Amino acid sequence: MVDNQPYLKDVLQLFDEFMQTEKLGTEDNSFAFVTCGDWDLRKMLPSQCKLLEIDVPTYFRKWINIKKVHADVVGRFPSGMLQMLSDLDLPHQGRHHSGIGSFFYRLFDVYGYASFGPNEQAHLSSAYSLVTVCACVGLFLCS
Repeated sequence: MVDNQPYLKDVLQLFDEFMQTEKLGTEDNSFAFVTCGDWDLRKMLPSQCKLLEIDVPTYFRKWINIKKVHADVVGRFPSGMLQMLSDLDLPHQGRHHSGIGSFFYRLFDVYGYASFGPNEQAHLSSAYSLVTVCACVGLFLCS
């Protein structure tokens, strides 16, 4: 636990309420999480939920790994954010990992984000509205 912060179970409950309020995941409002790597949603969140004996919400089982999208566009798999920016001749701004939302939006501008789909099915097919929720949940979704 992080000092003076809610437990994961409570954070997930609050996030679920947010998802329902915003009607995310409905037939009319599909979405996908955007991550920089698979580790957080493939390994860490499921492991932590298992340890705490709580279910992983189904909406955390689909995501877009921006590294895979980058590899499709640029032709090589990047080691991380700084390499992706360098490959695209984009300058790094601010502290590394602190501006995660702006990092994704800058890459979306380059890649043409309307064509991204969840990487677990196909990385560049179906259109999804992209939601970056790293800060909302308090989970750091970038490995």
